Amino acid sequence: MGYRVFRVLGARRSGHHAIITWLIRQSPGKVIFLNNLEAIGSGRPYRIEGEEAVEADESYLHSQGSPEVFQREQRLRTVIYNFEDYGIAELLNLKARMPTPDDKPTQNILVLRDPLNLLASRVKKYRRTGALGMISQPFIEHYLEWCRAAAAGELPFENAIVVNFSLWVISKTYRADLAAQLSLHFTDEGLNEVRCRGSSFDGFQYNGRAQEMKVLERHEQMMADKIFLNIVCTYEKEIRVVMETLFSAFPAKST
Repeated sequence: MGYRVFRVLGARRSGHHAIITWLIRQSPGKVIFLNNLEAIGSGRPYRIEGEEAVEADESYLHSQGSPEVFQREQRLRTVIYNFEDYGIAELLNLKARMPTPDDKPTQNILVLRDPLNLLASRVKKYRRTGALGMISQPFIEHYLEWCRAAAAGELPFENAIVVNFSLWVISKTYRADLAAQLSLHFTDEGLNEVRCRGSSFDGFQYNGRAQEMKVLERHEQMMADKIFLNIVCTYEKEIRVVMETLFSAFPAKST
């Protein structure tokens, strides 16, 4: 039996790991998830979900031909891998180093979070870790570039869809429609899991009840933060356009 490939694109702190966890739980059988890929042999970890869990060096996946782990895993049903914080041009240059065989069609999924809550989460996270370069101009320009491409319907990959993180969080109907679009059996399992490095604000304390987190209100907690306010003021025009074109309307409660 063949397997499916999902490539998830998104900024760090965009909520894409929550969506990846949900994708894993909607996918039958064995799933391999390769996290935060950069290049072949970069040492990024991967996990096999389903019947077992494994951590290994990414270089293990690659041989001169097809990745040997995919050849060996006869029960494999789904491969999910993600790229974080890449601009469009950078990501196009990585196409030659994608980790799955060329004959496997890939479903591309771009996850977009609204700019105010994305910035709030990144400022909260990277001030704590001392990595304030993660909220610098290159990241913001890359994010705006993806937003413009999404709004214009001009994503640079075939077979690509956009997932609005706000809608995904609050609307069961939206999640069910997304599962149908991806030809997945909708169970909504994984929705309340908190994985990877956890929330910038809450860590892992809401694991098992992630829907209780105020992920659409993070910016309200940062309105006295000078770094956050400086970025919002600098990019006020661009943020307004993104909010109006991509995030202007979503339900006030779950549907």
